[in-house]
Amino acid sequence: MHYWHWFDIAFAWIGGVGAIVLSVLLFATDRLRSDSSRSRWHDWVWLSWLGMAAYLLHNFEEYGIDLLGTFHAFPGMICA
Repeated sequence: MHYWHWFDIAFAWIGGVGAIVLSVLLFATDRLRSDSSRSRWHDWVWLSWLGMAAYLLHNFEEYGIDLLGTFHAFPGMICA
């Protein structure tokens, strides 16, 4: 029988909060832009942070709560 450590469950939720914070910083401020004279969609620094937010959201969907409302479903599904 496997016992989950608290961090095994919490890391996805921590990342989900991080994705929300990054999304606000990305779309509501210019803090994560390297060149405000260029479009966000042509700024490699901004796009890199957008990729990080997408990755954190992806982890949250797999390990936090999926689209069907199942909590922490991915590890059990992959082992089955």
